Amino acid sequence: MFYSFIILLTVVTPLREVTAYAPILNDVYSQLSAGHDYTCDDDITTVHEATHGINARLRGLYGKPSFYILNNQAITLDEPDGTLTMVAEQIPKNLRGNNYKLYLVDARRYWDGQPTYVFDEFVAYTNGAQARLDLGREDRIGVVKRMAEFLTYSICVPWAIESNDPRIRAFLRYQIDRALSLGAGEYIDINDPGLQGFMIEYFGLWWFESRFGDNKVIGGRYNGRQRVRNFFKRGRK
Repeated sequence: MFYSFIILLTVVTPLREVTAYAPILNDVYSQLSAGHDYTCDDDITTVHEATHGINARLRGLYGKPSFYILNNQAITLDEPDGTLTMVAEQIPKNLRGNNYKLYLVDARRYWDGQPTYVFDEFVAYTNGAQARLDLGREDRIGVVKRMAEFLTYSICVPWAIESNDPRIRAFLRYQIDRALSLGAGEYIDINDPGLQGFMIEYFGLWWFESRFGDNKVIGGRYNGRQRVRNFFKRGRK
């Protein structure tokens, strides 16, 4: 898939060599200084929290929102105009999941001026889901569910702030494909006509249908092709 990587990807040189753990743990540990405090009792949680630590380090290094996507690669974006409050209010009420209050309401006291905070959580949960796969874990399905929840919330970022930044669009296309490859399709909920209409216009009809049409979303909660037809039948308001 082509995601305009030329304007997205940044190669991140590891701070040190780490070889004592599973490959994905070696990966994130190598991007943090020795003596960091991101190690947790569970390896999946460690990868999630370490991702936040790496993202914070890269934000300081590059002076802009940065998201570590493993394998010595990161995506940097410009912080768009807008607030976390705007994003929270845009998310349809029927799509506000278990983590909405903690991350979209309570977090405003710290991150309201940085709507890309939602992307930081999306990437951290996606890296956690990758760790779950790589480590052969059958438990911790919750990390996949949270990844799916933040997929929906992340789409609402450009919707809320009316962003046309092509790098944000390319980032979301890439991240959504990552999440779908890691099982988000079974748990994603985009069952809102307004959100679906935005996705069609923002990502394009072909891209939208190739990911979400013909019941691509497993679990039967979304009939993509019929909703696309209904959207165009109603006409764009």
